[in-house]
Amino acid sequence: MAFLRPTSATLLAALLFPGFSTGQHAVEAPKPIGKMVELGGHAIHVHCSGKGAPTVVIENGFEEYSFDWVLVQSEVEKFTRVCTYDRAGYAWSEQGPKPRTFAQINLELHEALTKLGERGPFVLVGHSFGGPVIRNYFLLYPKEVSGMVLAESVSEEQRVTIGKKAVRLRDDAKGKRIPEPHEMMLAADKPATSMGTEVSASSAVDPPFDRLPTEIQRFHLWADSQPALNDAENSEREWSPEYFASAIPAPRSHTEILTDSRVNSSDCAYSRQGWLRQRLGYSRGATGGGTIEDTSWIGDALYKRHSANRARWS
Repeated sequence: MAFLRPTSATLLAALLFPGFSTGQHAVEAPKPIGKMVELGGHAIHVHCSGKGAPTVVIENGFEEYSFDWVLVQSEVEKFTRVCTYDRAGYAWSEQGPKPRTFAQINLELHEALTKLGERGPFVLVGHSFGGPVIRNYFLLYPKEVSGMVLAESVSEEQRVTIGKKAVRLRDDAKGKRIPEPHEMMLAADKPATSMGTEVSASSAVDPPFDRLPTEIQRFHLWADSQPALNDAENSEREWSPEYFASAIPAPRSHTEILTDSRVNSSDCAYSRQGWLRQRLGYSRGATGGGTIEDTSWIGDALYKRHSANRARWS
């Protein structure tokens, strides 16, 4: 049985996205598929499903959203719990405190998971920009992390082309002191420009998002058109080099990291039909931590990953 068929894709979207219209009109203000969690003057959207442990928590890259993982989440939830979410300013999540540092992002994720009653230690999955974000989560909350998966992760040594030069990301740091994160939304956190008007929306998603079910593609177009997105991403881009310049140390102790480069496949949304054959092996340590004895199921799940194949830094 093929993983994606037009009929099953439509049914999947209808089940996961209540109230979604399958007509040809653009989606406007769709209802959140998960829960909105209040965090002191702003709320973020978290979608958790399934039962079991450890809980898998997924951190997105730029211009990626909770529903972009629908094909992975709908399968992983069959044997363990999995949470996807939208960072502040993305999709349903409201704008959050500034600046959008790794510590600020992780404080909000940590508080949201706590308020929802989600219990660690977690297996963190970070795609692209989400890779260094989850590395920082481990540094802040080491006892809450049992394992990590870095999928096409951005790193401090990565180089991008700016103009005609290949610039190392960490070299773009300005030497600014990274401020302490805060949960309460302050007046200074709000953008100087009006955010009440949506930006121009595209009529079609870029590859490989075009391999997603049509209904979910419309959700992606809606999220891309939200004016808060650029404001959030600009702040994230501004502050991430400050972390890269400090050469974030790799997690150690009880945490095992799996770096899966296989997700570079352009056919990741369709390949590897038997990816659920591997079961999850997990052993708890005496201090509440543990090691992932068999993480191949996550790597195989990421074969079906249908987000961008390259980090978006330009």
